[in-house]
Amino acid sequence: MQPFRTFLRIIHRMRRYPSVCAELIKTDMSTLSNSSLPRLLVIDDESGICLAVSLLLQDLFQVVTAETAEEGLARLTDSYALILLDLRMPGVVGFDLLETILSRVEHTPVAILSATGDRRTYDEVLQRGAVALIEKPFSRLELVTKIQQILAVPAQS
Repeated sequence: MQPFRTFLRIIHRMRRYPSVCAELIKTDMSTLSNSSLPRLLVIDDESGICLAVSLLLQDLFQVVTAETAEEGLARLTDSYALILLDLRMPGVVGFDLLETILSRVEHTPVAILSATGDRRTYDEVLQRGAVALIEKPFSRLELVTKIQQILAVPAQS
C-alpha cells in the first residue's frame, strides 16, 4: 500500500505544476507502449487523473488521453477497447458528451469516471448507455478489476 500512497502524493504535488503535468500527458503513451495491447481512451479535464490512469494501466493498455471534450471527440477516429469519460468537465454537459460519443462509436463501451458515486448518478449513467461508473479516487486494483469486468461482457448495441 505504501507505493500507491507515494504515487498519490506525487500526483497531488503535480497539481501545483500544471504545465509540467500537461506536457507529460500530451506525450502519446501509445507510441511508448506495445502496439499489440488494446487501446483505451481517457477523457478527463484533470491532467493528474489522465496521468494516473496512464501510469496505472501502461502494462495492460495503450492509453490515449484527452483533457477536453473537443480533444476527446477528435480522438474518436481511432478504435478503442474502452473509453473512460469524466462526467463533469468545464464547458460541456457530461451526459450530452456521453450521448455524442455513443452515437459515434456504437460498439465501444464507455465507462464514467466520477467523484459523485451516489445511487441516482449511477442509475442515470446506466440509463444513458454507459456500461459502468468508476468512482474517483480509485486504486489500481479497483480500476483493473472494473475494466476486466466491463471487457468480459460484450458491448450492447
